[in-house]
Amino acid sequence: MKTWPSLILAAGAAFAWPAAADTIHPPTSYAERALDGILKHADYDANQLDNLFGGRGQKNFHASVDYGKVLTAPLLAAITAKQKAMVQADCGGAYRKGDICGMDTSPITCAQDISDNYLYRTESSADDRAEIAYFWPGTRNPVATYRLVRQAETWKLDGISCADGDRFNFAKS
Repeated sequence: MKTWPSLILAAGAAFAWPAAADTIHPPTSYAERALDGILKHADYDANQLDNLFGGRGQKNFHASVDYGKVLTAPLLAAITAKQKAMVQADCGGAYRKGDICGMDTSPITCAQDISDNYLYRTESSADDRAEIAYFWPGTRNPVATYRLVRQAETWKLDGISCADGDRFNFAKS
């Protein structure tokens, strides 16, 4: 026969299970795994800002990564518009050798540092859309929240909301 303490413990465990399922975790869903791949690829692209912004003033620059394959056109346009506004404010609208003109952090990962692994929590999802928060290991606050859309069986980033306040194609809620 079960005693009250063991029944209460069992009931507590049953009620705790759904909350535990919503905690941060390694990538498991298709959308989380796609986001993980995009973030890791961006992390290890040493020329990410040049690849995103056409070389940032370099003559004869040839991008080594086509971010149009993993970012939607509206997201890419939003990131480019922010870069253009920052270059205008920082350097009078033109890149200058030796000056930081525009972004100096990754608009994709919302960071300068890289991690070997990330943790995720899906905030909402449907067949062709997902909103996912990502976390540095050992932290409880998300670094960013992403909106992904599935286009032609490929998950693409469509919106980014960085914890520092930067937003790209991601409306405030």
